[in-house]
Amino acid sequence: MTNVSVLEKIAEHMKQMEENSPRVAALQYCLKQVAEKVEEAEKRNADLEARCAAMAAENALLKKSEPAPFSKLMMEALDVYQAGADEVPELAMLSAYKKLRDGLTTPATDAFLSEVRAQGVDAAIEHLLNKFAVTGRIGVPVMALEWLAKELRKGVQS
Repeated sequence: MTNVSVLEKIAEHMKQMEENSPRVAALQYCLKQVAEKVEEAEKRNADLEARCAAMAAENALLKKSEPAPFSKLMMEALDVYQAGADEVPELAMLSAYKKLRDGLTTPATDAFLSEVRAQGVDAAIEHLLNKFAVTGRIGVPVMALEWLAKELRKGVQS
């Protein structure tokens, strides 16, 4: 191969690279966008896994802390209700159980359920907009539902 043919080959390759340059740039842009979406999805997945772990921990705690009918905790609560009360023993037991049950807190589960409720309201908004947007009389109900979804989500944060 002569020096001239080598230079011609190099020139040909350079021309091909210049022609492909916009395609390469577009592909790099697309790959960057995909990488960003994957990173967002990984962060969202990590957040969801953390929320599930928190709810699982709460659930395990609830299962362990469930007062057995004649456990020490239940009997102490029962004594409080029976002291000076003329209740039927079963009703006193039920009252004590409800008092103990209501004292349990589940913030992660409460937050999850509030978000689920808010998403249900979001779905109702979307349905109303799709169904009745042509009437022009949907603004007030949609605003009311948007307020409700906001309040449900706010309850999660407070």
